[in-house]
Amino acid sequence: MRRPSRITDDDYNVSMLGESDFEPVIDAHKSRRDICSYRTQKNKRLELARLCVEKAKLCYCWRNHIRTHYTIFSENADDGGTEIFRVPKPDDKEAFAACNEDLLRWYNDLPNNCKYVSLTCDTDNPEDTTVALNRTILHMTYFAAVATLHRSRYTAMLRDPGASLFEKELSKLSMQNAAMQISDMAAEIHNSGMDIFLPTLGISVLVSAAVIHLLEVKGVIQADRKRAYKGYRRCMSVIESLKDMYVVADLAKDAMEERDLS
Repeated sequence: MRRPSRITDDDYNVSMLGESDFEPVIDAHKSRRDICSYRTQKNKRLELARLCVEKAKLCYCWRNHIRTHYTIFSENADDGGTEIFRVPKPDDKEAFAACNEDLLRWYNDLPNNCKYVSLTCDTDNPEDTTVALNRTILHMTYFAAVATLHRSRYTAMLRDPGASLFEKELSKLSMQNAAMQISDMAAEIHNSGMDIFLPTLGISVLVSAAVIHLLEVKGVIQADRKRAYKGYRRCMSVIESLKDMYVVADLAKDAMEERDLS
């Protein structure tokens, strides 16, 4: 989530993704049908297309924050590796307000079929669990963006003696609520046994929430420590279940445990 785009707005001139972009190409070859098991399931294909469109819109809302706070340096030229660094920036209230407004507008404008529904309720319905899980991932991604945005803002205000106490408290509550929403959804995924279907993006999302919960547990951020620890353990349980699938999950687990001990 923190990797800046390698393509800027000036490099292309295309419209935002739409449902029509997901219409299957008419092809009688069976091999094409085998690639996508639900190619002929119009309703499922449409639901997933809508979720993909909304995720693209969400990423578009988030682009300016990524561009202004993170950069990529190719320091390991020998092995072609790259590293991502956070770029220190002066507190930019206008940029924060614009990004926050874009995120709120995105959330409020979600079509009904993309609005959050408890995964437990969703899987009780005949609707495909693939759609239900992807809807949950979409909302976890949204709350991760909110948590990261307000955490950056809150950290900046801690260094500013003249910062508004109201704005500081608002950002603190916003990031805490976002972290709790993510850990609640993580618990639903874990209890449904759907951890193994999470993409690597899920690890970034879970870490963003776990870090906030850990700060609460340690008393860096005032909160209900018992509830915060429960949220932290929920996130770590899912990360733990993914470590045999993704190397990054194992690295994330080790990094969080180091934070826990420090």
